[in-house]
Amino acid sequence: DMLVEEAEPEDAPETERASVIGTFSSFFDLSQGLGSILVGLAVAGAGYQGGFAAGAVFAVMGFVLLTWRGIKTDNGKHISVDEIELLGSEHSGS
Repeated sequence: DMLVEEAEPEDAPETERASVIGTFSSFFDLSQGLGSILVGLAVAGAGYQGGFAAGAVFAVMGFVLLTWRGIKTDNGKHISVDEIELLGSEHSGS
């Protein structure tokens, strides 16, 4: 189960759905724009190996940040990666 599949707009309250989709879309677009520029600079400076290394470094940084901070809920509580997996298994019925 992927986390993105579990976080559907229908799960958000009716009054917050537009905000949820707008926030996701904005950050997705931002990541595509900035990510391509940063990896392009790495390729220009260090070749394709540098580009792949930069991609790997960004992926590890994202994983470490998610593992260290978890996800902050609306009420200010942080959910750890383990709790996210538990929520996913409860939601899917397995």
